[in-house]
Amino acid sequence: MRVSLATLAFTLAISVAVLYGAQVANTQQPWIKIAISTSQSVVKSGSAVVIKITKTNTTDHNLFYGVGVGSFTDLDVRNSEGKFVPETPYGQKIHDKGHWSGGSVFSVPLEPGKARKEEVELSKEYDLSKPGEYTIQARETDPQGVVVKSNTITVTVTP
Repeated sequence: MRVSLATLAFTLAISVAVLYGAQVANTQQPWIKIAISTSQSVVKSGSAVVIKITKTNTTDHNLFYGVGVGSFTDLDVRNSEGKFVPETPYGQKIHDKGHWSGGSVFSVPLEPGKARKEEVELSKEYDLSKPGEYTIQARETDPQGVVVKSNTITVTVTP
């Protein structure tokens, strides 16, 4: 079977385009960078646990974030056994994924290269009353569908 030079060139061009497209898709940069921290890595049971979340816009255009009750960043809070920590009744109410139960929310811009900081009283949203070590990580899905994860921090709750 003979293959014409035009057919071979066309096949080669398509192959290069597909490989280039796959490479570009695998190197998509997230639109934001997330970092979390706490000034209190050891707390007494029943004390407030506050974390700071910093989101930095890594694009060349404004991003818009919701501001209102609670955090709009998904938090992964686990105990020392790696199990998810249950939400408090307040946490269940503000994290309700099914429907909005009230309150004010508005959108604010985050300019390119700028950071937005928020503090979250984690102990209001998650049951951190039992002594032990808890790991916390923030995550968000950007408009491209890329899941962005923060660093992981550990908080120890003592009796």
